[in-house]
Amino acid sequence: MTDNILRNTAVTMIAVTTLLAGISVMSDGVDAANARCGNHKDVVAFLGKKYKETRIGMGLINAGQMMELYMSEQGSWTVLITRPDGVSCFGPVGKNWMHIKAKPAKTETGA
Repeated sequence: MTDNILRNTAVTMIAVTTLLAGISVMSDGVDAANARCGNHKDVVAFLGKKYKETRIGMGLINAGQMMELYMSEQGSWTVLITRPDGVSCFGPVGKNWMHIKAKPAKTETGA
């Protein structure tokens, strides 16, 4: 993956982070089996082996959790949320990922 791909995912990651802020899969009391959670190392290995997905971006979200975006060359993608204790849960998943070239925000000039 190139640096250009990572830059182009920034806007998408912000949108996904906003969406995930309302999802409570990481809250205390959620049954890990139902939330599709596991050890981070094992979950990442599963994504690589089964879907050939690799991490293309990451960032911190609520309560010190880490959000990672994994993608394959075939266009499948997975959002992974990892708690500070190392437990990772699947967020949204999909296919047919498309990179959209981000346009710079317009700024107003003058007073």
